[in-house]
Amino acid sequence: MSETRLSKPHRSRLKRVVGAAMRIAAFGYATILVFLVAMETRLVYPGAFMNIPPESAAGVVSVDYESADGTRLTGQLYEPPNAKHTLVYYHGNGITAARESTTAAWLGDQLGANVLVAEYRGFDGIDGSPDEAGVIADALAARDFACQRYSIRPDQLILYGQSLGGGCAVAVAAQGGAKLLVLDRTFDRMVDVAADKYRFIPVNLLMRNQYDSIARIQNYSGPLVQMHGNDDTLIPIRHGKHLYDESPCSPKHFVEIDAMGHNDPTPPWAWDECCEQIDTILSISPKPASFQ
Repeated sequence: MSETRLSKPHRSRLKRVVGAAMRIAAFGYATILVFLVAMETRLVYPGAFMNIPPESAAGVVSVDYESADGTRLTGQLYEPPNAKHTLVYYHGNGITAARESTTAAWLGDQLGANVLVAEYRGFDGIDGSPDEAGVIADALAARDFACQRYSIRPDQLILYGQSLGGGCAVAVAAQGGAKLLVLDRTFDRMVDVAADKYRFIPVNLLMRNQYDSIARIQNYSGPLVQMHGNDDTLIPIRHGKHLYDESPCSPKHFVEIDAMGHNDPTPPWAWDECCEQIDTILSISPKPASFQ
């Protein structure tokens, strides 16, 4: 029986081909890494790079305030008659405060609360480029503005965070507390959500905007109401449940919403359930509610 062997020229040629293929693959992988690092700000804060027209709602006005580093911010404020509470709303990464005017009015009427929709640097024409430290500083500035306007302490505020805004609300609650923390479709750690989507990338090493809400919420033990849809593909519900399970909050309540995706409207029954918990915590009379 004879054994077929590659001749030395053939072996050398094969090595060159394999080596070239490995170099091309390595270059391509490095290019992807560089691209993702360079594009991180746009991927994490897409709303800062979009032209999002504002919405108007009766009674909602623009208010200006200043972040710790002097960045001028413009939020949206709704003050219903005879408000009993004050709420700061932190929006998600694909929208602006000016677009959330109807949300401000709706929440204010539902909960009998003054509502301030906070804005972040880089969004809606505001100076600066968003990053985790700057956005959280802006979230704290909105909290401080509300406290000064109504002469109340941070722990007398309702903090409501949706998606990215949930990371902001948790960070603010960890620095001064809250009367109530409401989290809507948010994450445990943003870096973990990103790692799920880019499994072939060392996201934990490269991502600058990590938003570790698991660590931050350890410094807040007040009431928590949290909601999440089980069809959410942008922030899968397991990330929301992980945050809820790891939180030391008391009392706390989690509303799992069937067939709701990340950008779907909240079904009336789910908002009603949230309202029951919120009303109990705030000791206000329950109100019929439906999320518009």
